[in-house]
Amino acid sequence: MQQPLGTEQGLKVLPKIMSDPQQTSVRFMAIIFGSNDACFSDAENGEHVSLDQYKKNLVKLLTHLPQRLTALGFC
Repeated sequence: MQQPLGTEQGLKVLPKIMSDPQQTSVRFMAIIFGSNDACFSDAENGEHVSLDQYKKNLVKLLTHLPQRLTALGFC
């Protein structure tokens, strides 16, 4: 079973999936994060992310998308 990713781990794997945003053709992308990041800070899995850091991580994930999506108003 693959362990779900939080935004911190997502930021680490995104460059491997989309190495150069300008050279990547994306027709559809869903960014679904939150449940792991929202766990309690004393949770055993250690995946808690503060709300401010969660927002910053989402912005980083979104800005990694190709520029044409931004131009179309999707970001």
